Amino acid sequence: MKPEKILVSGFTFVRNAVKYDFPIKESILSLLPIVDEYIVVVVDSEDETLEVVESIRSSKIRIFKERWIGYKKGSLAYYTEIALKKCRGIWCFYLQADEVLHEKYHDYIKEALIYFKDAKSVEGFTLRYKHFWGNYYLYYEGAGWVKNEIRIVRNLPGVKPWNPGANSFRINGRKMRVIELDAYIYHYGWARDPDVLLPKIREHRKWHEDKEPSSLGEIINFKKIKNLNFFKGKHPEVMLDKVKNAKNLIEVKKEYLKKSFDFYLRELFAVFSWAITGRRMGEYENFVRIGRWKKFGKH
Repeated sequence: MKPEKILVSGFTFVRNAVKYDFPIKESILSLLPIVDEYIVVVVDSEDETLEVVESIRSSKIRIFKERWIGYKKGSLAYYTEIALKKCRGIWCFYLQADEVLHEKYHDYIKEALIYFKDAKSVEGFTLRYKHFWGNYYLYYEGAGWVKNEIRIVRNLPGVKPWNPGANSFRINGRKMRVIELDAYIYHYGWARDPDVLLPKIREHRKWHEDKEPSSLGEIINFKKIKNLNFFKGKHPEVMLDKVKNAKNLIEVKKEYLKKSFDFYLRELFAVFSWAITGRRMGEYENFVRIGRWKKFGKH
């Protein structure tokens, strides 16, 4: 990979976006203003995914078609790496097809990318996550889910997706040195019509060669998830129509929203360890944090 005079490349891959209600158009549009090019690998689909991507009128978008290699462990990383290798920017910003960046973070992130452009010790950036759960007004942010992960990498030889789910990146097999950004990615993978969510999860499990769930109740179990949070902010502009027109999403009983004692205990230790060591106790991090960018302000 030889970077040209392009600061930021966006990249992603997608398959069956219409069939499984991936907000791929919203995802691309959410990142488009701060990238100089957007690499979209469209895998052979059973619906109009290609047409949806082609409907986004922008000269920044470069579409590449790829054949479907079947359900294999590591397929997600395989297609992610194909997209990454086509990037020409100094920085490569990865969004999966159900992830959206809020426009309020555009200037904040772009400023950091320019500031660290020539700082070779900085190999990437992490962003935080809000995982919307069952609908658009509840989210989860805590242990067991991606909390803070690499989504921006420097365009260097040896950078590859890490683990079969391509949830992060490493360089030549080692953890990358990163700057932490005080910005969130909104993950809408679980905010779907239940009739779409179950077949989507069944397909997703095939990619990982895992056991397929027999029912939606096996997946959406609020008694197990607990500690959900009400979303009090505003969704990204590109998501507003989708949120407004959403139907048949999952309603949640109020008793499932109560915070458990062990939650508060974990948070107490996590905040304490964060203040002392810069890391939350008990949370695994697939990166080496070498600094933090300035605070964003009000989220």
